[in-house]
Amino acid sequence: MKKEVKFSQSRNFGILLSFLFHILTLSSSLLFQIFEKSEGFPQIVSLSIDRNANQYEQLVEDKTKTSEEEKDIKDKESGNSEEDTKEKLSLQSQISGADTLGLQQIYSEGTLNVRIKYPMGWTYIDQNNKGRLDGVTFLGIGSGDKEPAYVHLEVREKYLFNPAKFKLREEIKNAELFYNEPEEMEGEVTQIVYIKTKEEYDYSIKLTIKGFDNFLQYKPVFFGMIKSFKFGSSWFWEKI
Repeated sequence: MKKEVKFSQSRNFGILLSFLFHILTLSSSLLFQIFEKSEGFPQIVSLSIDRNANQYEQLVEDKTKTSEEEKDIKDKESGNSEEDTKEKLSLQSQISGADTLGLQQIYSEGTLNVRIKYPMGWTYIDQNNKGRLDGVTFLGIGSGDKEPAYVHLEVREKYLFNPAKFKLREEIKNAELFYNEPEEMEGEVTQIVYIKTKEEYDYSIKLTIKGFDNFLQYKPVFFGMIKSFKFGSSWFWEKI
């Protein structure tokens, strides 16, 4: 009888030890899994942060592009595009900055003491009226099917001057400049600069050429000729 009790107690003790062993094994396994997951957690966070950063950078880039596009649209609507800004530079600054080194020929006339430079290879035709200069036309060189540019200098009677024909006006040391933006009609582009002087006569200088691209190409030549212009007793562009 005693042996059976001892055997039963030993058996129960073994079952208890086995149960405790399984509990410890299961707990260790759970702890290991939790630890493994906790070790990988920073990597998951890091990837999430990188992904969010890329999304943020893309969002900022998209907003920047949108802002720039909106600015371009507003500039075009208000007439403040980059090309328009260049076009709106003062006439004085454009003439002052013109290069005259390429103007190797000189036209001079004694009745009004007129002197102006023009490009090599160009020709001119001048007209007189009542013993004084009335005007002179400088004809450029044509190439292929392109018509040549020409610049016309005209002597103007002061009493015929009508300032209402011009939208823009600038004042320099010894004259006033009246002009409009370039005008295009049937493919022909012209720009006139009227020079209101303090002497007996006024003058106008006009560039005419086919095509707006050609006009932009010859505009520096045009402004260079104006810069070199002399009349009466002094240089026209004396201010520079």
